[in-house]
Amino acid sequence: MTAALAVGRIVATSALAYVELRSTFARKLREHHLDEPSHQAVVAHLAAQWFSYVVLAVDDTCLREAGNLVDRHTQHALRALDAIHLASALRLARDDPPGVTFACWDLRLWRSARDEGFSLLPAREPV
Repeated sequence: MTAALAVGRIVATSALAYVELRSTFARKLREHHLDEPSHQAVVAHLAAQWFSYVVLAVDDTCLREAGNLVDRHTQHALRALDAIHLASALRLARDDPPGVTFACWDLRLWRSARDEGFSLLPAREPV
């Protein structure tokens, strides 16, 4: 993933990603997968990098599209927050989903993004 981001492309994410990442870091600390200095370092790194990303707003339009996506992808059991990420990506991609690379490691979200026509990272289904 780091190599894919380093090629000078624009990186965009849903505003929701910030709190999801912070939640993940806190869980890793709580479960002793990170010690306190490592936790502080990843939080600081996120804070330093966050403003280099295009952050896509989560507004009423995005939420309504996410609701539509949940219905459209029932076969994949697309979850609510994942649907918001996918709706944000669709807004970014507009008429050219293959022109946007969608990165995720959740199988349900990956399959839903594939079905929406995105290029994907990883290129094969995540385990």
